[in-house]
Amino acid sequence: MATPIKPSLIDTNNDGKITQKEWYDFVINRPDLQGKEDLELLLGNTPIKGDFADIQAKLSGLPGWGSNVPVADKQLEQVKKDMDDLLRHIKEAKLQRNEQRLQELQQMLKGRVAHAKWLNTWASKGKALDLTPYQLDGNFKASVTSSNRTPYSGNLPGGSKAQSAGGSTSFYPPAGWGKAQTATPTFNSSAYLQSMAVEDNIMSAWDSINQNTSRGKQLMMLFFYFARMAASGDMGAMYQFMKFITYIISKDKAKQQIEMGKKLIQLQELSRKWTSKLLDVQSNSADPAASNELMKTMTIVKSETDAIATSQKLISQMMEEFAQVVESLTNSTKAALDAHGRILRTVSRVG
Repeated sequence: MATPIKPSLIDTNNDGKITQKEWYDFVINRPDLQGKEDLELLLGNTPIKGDFADIQAKLSGLPGWGSNVPVADKQLEQVKKDMDDLLRHIKEAKLQRNEQRLQELQQMLKGRVAHAKWLNTWASKGKALDLTPYQLDGNFKASVTSSNRTPYSGNLPGGSKAQSAGGSTSFYPPAGWGKAQTATPTFNSSAYLQSMAVEDNIMSAWDSINQNTSRGKQLMMLFFYFARMAASGDMGAMYQFMKFITYIISKDKAKQQIEMGKKLIQLQELSRKWTSKLLDVQSNSADPAASNELMKTMTIVKSETDAIATSQKLISQMMEEFAQVVESLTNSTKAALDAHGRILRTVSRVG
């Protein structure tokens, strides 16, 4: 049974005519129909049957059929790459004698060939593809089934036996006996590339997570190592532990200082914008409406700039507190180093 195509899906502007541009847009977005040869376009009382190329050839004589369509040369290059890949996979399936995989690949190649056949009708001069190397021979399936066939000595359906030429009984399947053929979707290179990009992003994010986790584990191991050494009471070990803590906190505070500095710059830019808005207001002492607009703008600008100034002051205080924390830790570490030095000088003093 032919697959029907409704004209309403093609006629996007609903003018009752199918133009060349509308036909192109419809076919290029329907890869599920590009490999079928039993299509039927219900155009008025005259159905047009065949594949896409046949229907297009019959539509070319209708009114409104022009040449205002995209060039198909780039699509042909991509289709050629897809067909070359499918041919390579088909050869591999033949070597592996994988009949099911071979049938799927042949069905996909058939769809791409039909698509290329249709694109050839739009291609520039000399850009059309030669589809002869991509024609299927159809002999491999028979060779696989015959080589894997086993003798059967029982009765065939209906109570009869099949005799071979040598007199031995062998089994031959009746007509129509076989796996039901299902429509296999054509290869979509765009969806394949999108899935590869998503997988690459997921793997990159996972690598980043693993690296951060490994870095965190290393820092925790160092922390426990220095803490255990400091628990011994040795001043040198306590100095190393305090030095490690100071390094971690200083690095964290430095990152916070950078973020606070960026926020201050953003607030400064926002303050400049409000000031520019006030300067752009046109004032006229003789016009009450202009004076009212100026006063209103001044009130809004003063309110916003006061809020910005408050935020800047709070951020500055936080940055100052961060600096004081780092300075306090640095002084404590230096004091521990000085104490460790005095202990070593006292211990090493002769007499």
